[in-house]
Amino acid sequence: MNARCYSMHLMASSARYDLLVATDADIPVGPEYLREMVAPFRDPAVGAAFCVYRGDPIDGGFGESLEALGMSVEMTSGVLVAQMLEGLRFTLGPSSAVRKSSLQRIGGFERLGSYAADDYMLGYLVAEAGETVALSDHIVNHLILRSGFWKSIAHQLSWMRSTRFSRPMGHFGTVLTFSTPFGLLALLGGILANHALWGAALLGFTLLLKIAQSMLVGGAVVRSRFSVRWSFLYPLRDLIGFLLWVASYGSNRLQWHGKVFELEPGGTMRRTVSPTSAVAKPRSS
Repeated sequence: MNARCYSMHLMASSARYDLLVATDADIPVGPEYLREMVAPFRDPAVGAAFCVYRGDPIDGGFGESLEALGMSVEMTSGVLVAQMLEGLRFTLGPSSAVRKSSLQRIGGFERLGSYAADDYMLGYLVAEAGETVALSDHIVNHLILRSGFWKSIAHQLSWMRSTRFSRPMGHFGTVLTFSTPFGLLALLGGILANHALWGAALLGFTLLLKIAQSMLVGGAVVRSRFSVRWSFLYPLRDLIGFLLWVASYGSNRLQWHGKVFELEPGGTMRRTVSPTSAVAKPRSS
């Protein structure tokens, strides 16, 4: 079902060594990448590792710039909070590594092949098997090509929807991380209660917090100059993130590489079949 997992299954079966490192096609790396990615495996308890990433809208574009802020700030913040609250029980697909022995212990890429968020499930299953998931000190650039505002939004909605099915409780709790909508709610409450200045002050405080988050997490953690330079846009990205979160509950369908899948509880997916294709005769090979 998952073409990415099928490709990695073929490559893993041919790999000679125990450490498997994978990146997405839009992740450029430097000469130090492999050394830093495999460093956590000096600890024999580590079964998988991954690194955070910064969004890089190389072609510009407003939608792509907002998506880059989400990658650098929102995603990184979520990883750091998860690490503090419950430890790391997932990996992220743009850049990850796993021991071949650990992969075999959880059933290989064949087991991951029916999941939409196979990157998340890799780390989750490794952690469930009693091994440690580590965060590498390395940071990669995630290149974002210009595709248009609405395609960028659709891409982010797909992420949200797959997360909703793979990590339902964590996804539900994500609503508390979007503070801009609560700032707007405070403004509305202040106006209705004849305390518009208090409402405006609360909204302003919320917006400043979001800008500071972009500068701190984007600038200091993933070292993204873009996140610092465009930090004033992060409150808008935060609001769009909330709207995408709401929209993620509107459907269980996921469009991927021109095909439509339906997500099922637990994060697995199945291909939807149109009435015409269901009755079509199979072509001879």
